[in-house]
Amino acid sequence: MVRAVLDGQEDRSAGRLRDSVGQLLGRVTSQVTGNSDVWELYADYHCSSSDTLDQEKGLLELQKAQRCARQVRGWDRQWTGLERAAHLTLKYCHKCRELSQVREDGSQSVQSLSSAKLALQGIITKTKGFGIVVTEEQEGLIAKLEDEQSHLQSSLAELQTTN
Repeated sequence: MVRAVLDGQEDRSAGRLRDSVGQLLGRVTSQVTGNSDVWELYADYHCSSSDTLDQEKGLLELQKAQRCARQVRGWDRQWTGLERAAHLTLKYCHKCRELSQVREDGSQSVQSLSSAKLALQGIITKTKGFGIVVTEEQEGLIAKLEDEQSHLQSSLAELQTTN
């Protein structure tokens, strides 16, 4: 149902369900607070809106999702857990950069970009320390993470010179 609304599938009249989906996700996240999948869906819901306040809510929900993924026991000792946390952290960082370009308050942007940078650095450290043998999959993930890190650093430097 969430995907139908987000993708705007007209054959199912999904647009009319948007408010109901928002209410449902709000109820679910109030009951299931530690599930990264639920928080990611809620973030996707808010980030699909053109409203800036909804976008900000989506950013906070992405932050919550990536934190939840890192609170799962053993997340950093299993490749799937590490990959999940990395995916959510990358998504969070990307959204931080996106919103920093449209925010009027530069200090808020600096704060969120700095938070994203710290989260990303933690994931990079865990990914590099995962196992003795580095696979192509790990190398690819590390490259994506480091690429995002350089983008974040550039955005942060740009904001700090203009403020």
